[in-house]
Amino acid sequence: MSGFVAGAVIGYVAVGTVAAIAVGAVVGYVVGGAVMDMLTPDMPDVGAGTQGAMTNKASSNDPIPIIYGERRIGATQVFVETSGSDNIYLYEILILGEGEIDSVTEIIVDDESLVGSKFENYVTYTIHSGLDDQAADSNLMSASSGWTSNHRLKGTAYAYVRLEYDQDTFTGGIPTINFVTKGVKVYDPRTSTTAWSDNPALCIRDYLTNTRYGRGLDASEIDDTSFSSAANYCDELVDLTGLGTTVKRYTCNGVVNTESGSIATLKALTSCCKGMLVFTAGKYKLIIDKAESAGFAFNSDNVVGGWNIRMGSKRSRYNKLSADFANKETSWRDDIAYSESSTYKTNDNGLKLEQTIKLPFNTDIERSQMLCAILLNQSRQQIAVSFIATVEALQVEVGEVVTITDDGMGWTNKEFRVERMDMKSSSEVKMSVREYDSTVYDFGNVTAQDAIPNTYLPDL
Repeated sequence: MSGFVAGAVIGYVAVGTVAAIAVGAVVGYVVGGAVMDMLTPDMPDVGAGTQGAMTNKASSNDPIPIIYGERRIGATQVFVETSGSDNIYLYEILILGEGEIDSVTEIIVDDESLVGSKFENYVTYTIHSGLDDQAADSNLMSASSGWTSNHRLKGTAYAYVRLEYDQDTFTGGIPTINFVTKGVKVYDPRTSTTAWSDNPALCIRDYLTNTRYGRGLDASEIDDTSFSSAANYCDELVDLTGLGTTVKRYTCNGVVNTESGSIATLKALTSCCKGMLVFTAGKYKLIIDKAESAGFAFNSDNVVGGWNIRMGSKRSRYNKLSADFANKETSWRDDIAYSESSTYKTNDNGLKLEQTIKLPFNTDIERSQMLCAILLNQSRQQIAVSFIATVEALQVEVGEVVTITDDGMGWTNKEFRVERMDMKSSSEVKMSVREYDSTVYDFGNVTAQDAIPNTYLPDL
């Protein structure tokens, strides 16, 4: 018999927090997740979006990921050792992510669910959720002199795995092990409780406030009223397909690479809910881009000076939009959702204007296509305007929808969303706004089409 071949202790490393953004004489601005950011081709792939999240590797210095919602993941091997006659037993410590996670709901060995598979009788495991006071794994301490009571991996979720060699079972050597994991527990300001959730607003809030792997902001810097409102909107049940089946409007399921910059991470996190993270009045607010009524009205009474107008171009206007995402229905593998409009293509004189975006925290095709449809519509609303307003503009906050009336522009109560406000030394306010249309959210029923269909091979 030839058993497993292994090395020794490798080790592991954690990643610290990121400093907060410095703010000057700015009334308010969008920090991350602006609509047009999502439509740029270089949307950061901070989410280890698809196949990368399921890769197994051995490393001593890889960052520990953050798992939000539920996701199938690989793991980082930080300890491996063998024992027994002919090395019949192999022991591994596999890092899953930052703790405290909720649970592991399924273990997949070489693409087979462990339960009921040929591997079941030869794989033993224990999941450690990553508590700050967790003890070292007792099974590994009994089996290995290299693992002691000091090896607690506090605050880190990991799996202890023991493989018992069988030549008819492990024909390909050491197998690849994946874990379907319900990730970190997050605080909910609506209930003042901490528990697992795939609500995007709660996951974004956790990243902002966590002192170990997030930005480490104090709770006093978070506008919890806005986060609670955003969380409620994400939790609303909607019928995307018109088939009578309701689901939460938005969810967040993905993996954050903690080596990525905080702004890139926030843009990726907000992409799953069309969120805009706004800094205003000394606090961070989360605003969901959705249909809403306009408030403040700009006109000749409160607008001074000229206009700076950008009309956009066909480089940011599309008639077909596709999204890369990890499809839960196909074991979290790469998939593509898309939305296209023959009407828009006709308006573009038959020219194909296509773009592909990344949705690293989406795991279902219906929500991915819904986002594609909304973003496709919004790509046609390109007018961006900046102007100087009187101090009355301080009644407005970044993220709000306002109207502009101007005879020279031919605008009567035309709607815009505020993206930035800067205080001038003259006590006037520079406003930066972007064209808004509440009808872009009328995407209709989603008729999801799998752009990468399953392959059906004939029976032999």
